[in-house]
Amino acid sequence: MPKHHIILSEKDIARIINGEEVSVEVKGEVVIIRQSYLKDIAADMLIRTNRVMNTASNTFEY
Repeated sequence: MPKHHIILSEKDIARIINGEEVSVEVKGEVVIIRQSYLKDIAADMLIRTNRVMNTASNTFEY
């Protein structure tokens, strides 16, 4: 089965973090990438080197 890699720039990642969408074209089809509207059922058990901080609420987002 062929693999497709979608490469995001720092600007693209910042757009997703801020609630926007990023669209890319793969084999003639438009693919929209966005953050899920649902929260994860379980907390992330890993301690990650880099985390995203929500500066509005001063909390970490994974």
